[in-house]
Amino acid sequence: MKLPPALAIRPDLQAFARELRAARIRSGLSRSELARRARMTRQGILKIERTGNATVATLILLAKALGCQVSEFFPHKRRGTDLPQAPPN
Repeated sequence: MKLPPALAIRPDLQAFARELRAARIRSGLSRSELARRARMTRQGILKIERTGNATVATLILLAKALGCQVSEFFPHKRRGTDLPQAPPN
């Protein structure tokens, strides 16, 4: 399967999309049920699962609907790994 352009250049979006789908499946929810709980459309859920593009507000709604923390969508990230290291004093 060829990746959409956004995923080909943004591996973090691809990882998030994978984790969101996995969290939905682990919760035993269909896209329609997750959409209902998050007050979104099924097509909106599908688009996020395909592209990984979502606003922070949408991430919060999805996490609440799934009963998890937003950070669970990003297990591939460790706290602080994307931050520049402070130079020693």
